[in-house]
Amino acid sequence: MVKDIKSMLQGVCAYGETSDALKQIKYERQRMQNEMTSFRRSLKDVKQIIKGLKIQNRDALLKTCGGVLHDCGDLKGKGCASGMYRLHPKGESPFKGYCDMNANGGGWTVIQRRQDGSTNFYRGWEDYKNGFGDPTGEFWLGNEHLYKLTSKGRYRLRVHLQDWSGSTRYATYNTFKLGNEGSGYKLTIGSYSGNAGDSMSYSNAAQFSTKDKGSTSSCAKRTFGAWWYKTCTHSNLNGEYLRGKTSGKDIYRGVSWYHWKGWNNSLRKSTMMIRKY
Repeated sequence: MVKDIKSMLQGVCAYGETSDALKQIKYERQRMQNEMTSFRRSLKDVKQIIKGLKIQNRDALLKTCGGVLHDCGDLKGKGCASGMYRLHPKGESPFKGYCDMNANGGGWTVIQRRQDGSTNFYRGWEDYKNGFGDPTGEFWLGNEHLYKLTSKGRYRLRVHLQDWSGSTRYATYNTFKLGNEGSGYKLTIGSYSGNAGDSMSYSNAAQFSTKDKGSTSSCAKRTFGAWWYKTCTHSNLNGEYLRGKTSGKDIYRGVSWYHWKGWNNSLRKSTMMIRKY
């Protein structure tokens, strides 16, 4: 188009056919303007269509991923994204929880996460009973929520771990269940599989203890955490957030998984999550 106009201008200079050439230039310019106007209208129509499709897709996802959820397992296989959802165990009050829809097929209700030391985990009984922290960051879901969830069906536990070099491991237990508060939130843990080593079977049938309550509160003080202790534990994922190797008074205090890194090596990240089967 530009080439044609240049050719016309050259004709004006060479032959002086000013009137006809200018008319042709005006015609071509108007034609180009009309084409641009038509293109802009078409582009606007396309944008409206895309916007409509996005709204339809969003509404479809909300319909699929919303509604009443017993736990995150209700979302499994529905194409829902990881994030916060309203969970409502049958016969219980609803609460907000984080659903992991990526790990091992998705549908996991995340119950604990450590990742940056931003949340204090050396807390008392009531905090661990009701839960604390930010479910999109570091948090503990709450023993009362765990009791109510796991009393409604059979659950397995999956634990993801990462050390300070970036190496990762996992552990899966085919049963995870808590008793009520009167039992001390007694833990029932099933058989192990994975590559992290079995550091939770030792806690089977143990009561939960914090620094201010529980049959093994002395272990909670010693390990600077809260857990299902015996004498004391092979895992301490609610321990103090320390970096790597520990020694002296800190030797048992870190975020530890004995059968992978020992007691004296605090991990960088841990995630605990449950799913019904």
